[in-house]
Amino acid sequence: DMRSLIIDQCNFSTYRGIQMTDELHSSEFTVISSSTFNCSYGIALYYHHSLTIEKNVLNGIPVIANPASYCIYLGSCNGNIKVLKNRMYGGPGIVDGFKIDPFAGTSALIANNTVSINSGTCMYIGDCINMKIVYNTLKCDAGSSGNVALINDNGVSLKNNIFVQLADFGTSTLTYFVSNSTVNSDYNNFYCLGEYLLFHYQNGYMTTLSQYKTETGLDQNSVSAPVQFVSDNDLHLNGISIGDKALIGVPIPEVTDDMDGNPRNSLYPYMGADEADVPLPVELASFNYSVNSRDVTLVWATSAETNNSGFDIERTNVNDQTSNEWIRIGFAEGNGTSNSLHNYSFSDKNLNSGKYKYRLKQIDFNGNFEYYNLNNEVAIGVPDKYSLSQNYPNPFNPVTHLEFGISNLGFVSLKVYDILGNEIKTLVNEIKPAGYYNVEFNGSNLSSGIYYYKIEAGNFSQVKKMIIVK
Repeated sequence: DMRSLIIDQCNFSTYRGIQMTDELHSSEFTVISSSTFNCSYGIALYYHHSLTIEKNVLNGIPVIANPASYCIYLGSCNGNIKVLKNRMYGGPGIVDGFKIDPFAGTSALIANNTVSINSGTCMYIGDCINMKIVYNTLKCDAGSSGNVALINDNGVSLKNNIFVQLADFGTSTLTYFVSNSTVNSDYNNFYCLGEYLLFHYQNGYMTTLSQYKTETGLDQNSVSAPVQFVSDNDLHLNGISIGDKALIGVPIPEVTDDMDGNPRNSLYPYMGADEADVPLPVELASFNYSVNSRDVTLVWATSAETNNSGFDIERTNVNDQTSNEWIRIGFAEGNGTSNSLHNYSFSDKNLNSGKYKYRLKQIDFNGNFEYYNLNNEVAIGVPDKYSLSQNYPNPFNPVTHLEFGISNLGFVSLKVYDILGNEIKTLVNEIKPAGYYNVEFNGSNLSSGIYYYKIEAGNFSQVKKMIIVK
């Protein structure tokens, strides 16, 4: 019986690495850290308490035997257990990742581990209580055992894990197996390339995550999103998974860093063992609009923001079939990093008749951006009467805008005159369909003074004054 056992920075290239499976070799304080195991049976410990296994690399070497080889096996360990930041590999052949059976201690934390195996079970938890399994990345390439098996457990919590099954074995593929267990499971990513199956002891086999959510009530915020890694054995996130908002997890106070010791985002951490360098993007809760005559008001809300500098507001004219060019029409400052609900609005005024599309370009402080499109086209209709608005700006130098509205198809004339009534410029002289119009007038070749502009359309005629100041 040992009071303490510390194994640090060792290298094991043997059939069995560390095996202590009887009470005679138990310890009240055990730490196994920063060591490498090239073994068929890496770490096997029974009756150890206050046990920490962290930052080890375990290469499981398969054997032709039953049971399968394994990386970590913990049995009848009590007290406080921590299994943190270990990297486990296995294959080709049947190699299990880690197995805990049973555990009846005060607390167990299984976090920031990666398991990549060719065949076998990534994680088996049996007859365990008071256990948190968080921020782990498990990938199984072949075999029918799948990623997770929870058997006869009580009070086991699974959050922020990535479970990936990259083989298609039809009905034998089980990504998640829960039998006779009380589980608090949410904010996980379950992804399977083949026929997607989960098993729950009360509800049997299910083919989709949606069905699983409906029938069990578990994993309401979990997703099924493809994940890209650096390589088969290096389970750092890569490619499409960098910045993928589908991988947004939930903060867990007990775990503040990732598999490499890098800090977790305090508000919107990534699922899995790796906290990628790129912060997860803004979560847009809503994006809507309203129309008042010629004015469009855009309103949107965020439920979460990370590193958000702000939003460019962009518009394109659907009626312009030649360009479909997006134009930046404004900017709304963001709220940096926040987990509160924030509401935004922007008004786009005095639009011509026609159809428009809008989008938001959300920009991070580091320059990364993402587009959010308004789902509907926005239509500006035609006026119910003729009108001529005051030019803006006024006074001006040298450019101003003249706006008018016509309620019926017809000939329209819009001309500019000097103070003596001499015609200076013809701006419009053609048949126009009903609608709102905006015409630019450039007075760069005119001297300072008072000028007039006059519209004639149908029976409507009106004159207004404008002033050039140079």
